[in-house]
Amino acid sequence: MFLSRFGERGFLGALRLVRHLSTAKAVPGGSSRIGQRFALTGTVCSGLAAGYYYSSIPMVSAAPSAAEKTGAMQSSALPPLPKLDTSHSAAFNAENTTVVFVLGGPGVGKGTQCTKLVEEFDFVHISAGDLLRDERQRKGSPYGELIEHYLREGKIVPHEITISLILNAMKSSSPSKNRFLIDGFPRNIDQGIEFETAICPSKMVLFFECGEDEMLKRLMVRSQSSGRTDDNVDSIKKRFRTFQDSTMPVREFYSDLGKLRAVNCVGSVGEVYERTKKAVHELAEI
Repeated sequence: MFLSRFGERGFLGALRLVRHLSTAKAVPGGSSRIGQRFALTGTVCSGLAAGYYYSSIPMVSAAPSAAEKTGAMQSSALPPLPKLDTSHSAAFNAENTTVVFVLGGPGVGKGTQCTKLVEEFDFVHISAGDLLRDERQRKGSPYGELIEHYLREGKIVPHEITISLILNAMKSSSPSKNRFLIDGFPRNIDQGIEFETAICPSKMVLFFECGEDEMLKRLMVRSQSSGRTDDNVDSIKKRFRTFQDSTMPVREFYSDLGKLRAVNCVGSVGEVYERTKKAVHELAEI
């Protein structure tokens, strides 16, 4: 009822606002500012719907500042986070753009399935993890050390960095390409809401699933040749914890929005791909 009345983007915008308001610290005159924001945006009812919605799903705490997140890193050494430039976001609207988020635990095989989807369905594959690793290694990057810390600790990189990198990748793709597989994103609910309200609503979320033992086995095999600093037992265990704490709630969030398509990834690459294709074919019906 709420989605049909207010539209998905308005609903997601209300969710973002309510999440912010429910976790923000009190400030002088805060209640009047809140009232002004609701009045100006016309989302009072959407906000109430969001409050009702969030009462039924696990809450993810508001993102602390970058300095708080980095733990042992000294706050004075942190570069300022990039401001998300959405001035061009009209180029990515629901009418002419298809965005499919691709999620799953570490080592579940998302990248392999994305490669096959690109070959058959002409998607542009954007790996959030690859973008972050490339930025970490880019000479002169102000965020290299920060990204390295988060990846090593198995934590989620601040969304300002991740979304900016994804946005640049979308902009640099061919103008004729308007179908995107965004792999390894969103890692938490806040990332998803921020992307969908500021950039473009997603059409579907592919969620690849298998047991933790199987994921660990695959990761240990991959670690022999990947050269990735986060492919070690300590980092892998931290990534599993982050996945359970932050990314599994994303599954429930998008399931409740009717966008989730779960794919059992136990079996051969070909067997998993047949299941994946079946889910992607549903895009024509969305």
